Amino acid sequence: MVVDEIEAYLQRRMREKTLIPGDKLPSYAELEAMFHTSYMTIQRCLKKLEQKGLVKIVHGVGSFLNGGETLDVDLYLTATTFDFEVLQKIVDRISRENNLFLNIHLKPMSYDSVWCVTDHKVVIAEADPWLKSSGFLLDYSMFPDYADVMASIQTWSMKFNNLQLPFYFTTSQGMVNLDILRKIGFRKPIREFSDLAWWDELNRKCRACGEFPAVANFTQTDLWHFPAFVMTVLLMLQERQDVGTLFRIPVFSGEIGKRVFQILDTFGDRIDAPEFPLAGAVNLDIGSWFALQAGPKFHVFGDSYRIVPLMCGGHKILKYTAIALQTFVNASISDNEKKRVWEFLKHLLSRKVQQEITGMSGAISFCAEMTPEDHTWVNREDYLYFFPQKGDYLVSTFLLPSERVAVLSALYEQYRHFGSDAEMIRRVMDAKLLNVFNNTKQMS
Repeated sequence: MVVDEIEAYLQRRMREKTLIPGDKLPSYAELEAMFHTSYMTIQRCLKKLEQKGLVKIVHGVGSFLNGGETLDVDLYLTATTFDFEVLQKIVDRISRENNLFLNIHLKPMSYDSVWCVTDHKVVIAEADPWLKSSGFLLDYSMFPDYADVMASIQTWSMKFNNLQLPFYFTTSQGMVNLDILRKIGFRKPIREFSDLAWWDELNRKCRACGEFPAVANFTQTDLWHFPAFVMTVLLMLQERQDVGTLFRIPVFSGEIGKRVFQILDTFGDRIDAPEFPLAGAVNLDIGSWFALQAGPKFHVFGDSYRIVPLMCGGHKILKYTAIALQTFVNASISDNEKKRVWEFLKHLLSRKVQQEITGMSGAISFCAEMTPEDHTWVNREDYLYFFPQKGDYLVSTFLLPSERVAVLSALYEQYRHFGSDAEMIRRVMDAKLLNVFNNTKQMS
């Protein structure tokens, strides 16, 4: 059909970059000669291509390749993760170099963020169930190359659907404070965290020198960060060998829960420096972001610490947070505008851009083309522990719902600060874990 021939011609010129959005198309007479057809046929064909969003017809002026009109896009991201000034240059470059004509407005994500796609047709935001929005979610699977894009992404056991596009993820591992270990004379090498059989000895040596084996924030305002989470995962995996059964009771009411409480009893309260990662001899939950922040933010030098993996049966245990992007659109958006947004997102996931993004955040890319060494923050061998490999255990930070974590934290506070009976608290904590859905598994 002639309309298919004209569309193929326009697509070819777009690939060759001899025709860009906003350019005027050949006249009807030129198209008649080019495709050996009549004026009426050309008119009908261009009308069909206008309905598809490829062509824009301005009566009395001519026909144009659609997409030359600027489209406003609000992009909500975590401000503490990115340098917005640098990132703005990156997203502007993507739009400019690919003739997308997107005017992208970076905006900080927060727990009280609320957006509405009435003023702007498009809002792209980190997926977060706590945030409210108004608008339809863009179904990424509508694009012909969606399957190819997803095939180029390593998602392991992380779950995504056609409404969420994997962006990046962060992981956590353990860490030892070499300065404190030297100070207390703890000479037993800590090459991994597994059963923590040496913890009592570490505690004795620390107390003798006025140090804590570990510290955590137990304040009432910090209910979202339950300090027992990683330790419980670590010890439960040694027994159950299955992430899917980690929080099926008994958990805290059994021997492992009792051991978790005994170890937490040795923790110091993190008060003066609530974010300082080297406040104790060890830290069981240090994020990959630390690789970038150790020097600039904490003034911690490389010979002061070493990243140590959490292990079970020869495989690492990695607590992770996966960040996906959702796109909200209003009903008036055209197919052409959807395609331009999709092109932007694809470039955002490209190896070149992902190197820049992970390099400013200490994050890990989903891009299959990127190796650990392609992440610019990986300048030490022990930082490789932050990267999952085949057989490793991935434990999502959303393994337990946030509200359930808050309840567990509040219950533990009743024991720690108000003298409630430990055995009773552990039983109640297990009761609160009933019917928790576990959706993680060992990598296959």
